[in-house]
Amino acid sequence: MKIGTVTIGQTPRVDVLGEVREILGARIDIVEKGALDGFGSEELRQLAAAPGEEILVTRLRNGTEVRVAQKHIHALVVRCIADLDRLGVAAIIMLCTAEFPGLESSRPLLWADRILTGTARALVRSGRLGVLIPAAEQAAMTRRKWAAAGYELVIEAVSPYNANPADLESCAARLAEARVDLIALDCIGFGKAVQQIVRRITGRPVLCPRTLVARIALEVIGS
Repeated sequence: MKIGTVTIGQTPRVDVLGEVREILGARIDIVEKGALDGFGSEELRQLAAAPGEEILVTRLRNGTEVRVAQKHIHALVVRCIADLDRLGVAAIIMLCTAEFPGLESSRPLLWADRILTGTARALVRSGRLGVLIPAAEQAAMTRRKWAAAGYELVIEAVSPYNANPADLESCAARLAEARVDLIALDCIGFGKAVQQIVRRITGRPVLCPRTLVARIALEVIGS
């Protein structure tokens, strides 16, 4: 059986899929598609956000962090989904926690974004939510995204790709001081290592989107 994954960066996403494969198991093959696959440095520069535009943070094949305008990525993601549809995968996982309105697929499409927000609301209906994001410039976009959930938000920003470990620990310490009830790692780049550090420092439950969406995928495909 095959599952497709779509990253807004470049494949292979070795930083993410190791933890996803641990959950899916060896019997399931993963077919990767990346919105930025094949893009060179000049093409990537053309995707940069202008002042005031919403940005997304992702990873290139060589591990470099890159920031792109969300408006440029939507059509590229649509193309990736269409490619996976044609390949006949059992389901498609969106390896990004940003919102992408209007995406459609003939296969079950698993949104890391919706699974993360839905799980948070199932666990804590109101109260103070800590949200860890990859860039401070995404704070306004993050507040809009979580506004409907009714939480009091405490947002901290640290890169999942090139941050100093001390910066992550400082973010976690501020979340602890804010006495949040629950913490959401709002980027697919944050993995179990980050989850464990934040949980240790805050003593609070921490939701990791890449492992959440992998577990839901197992439910969907019936493996």
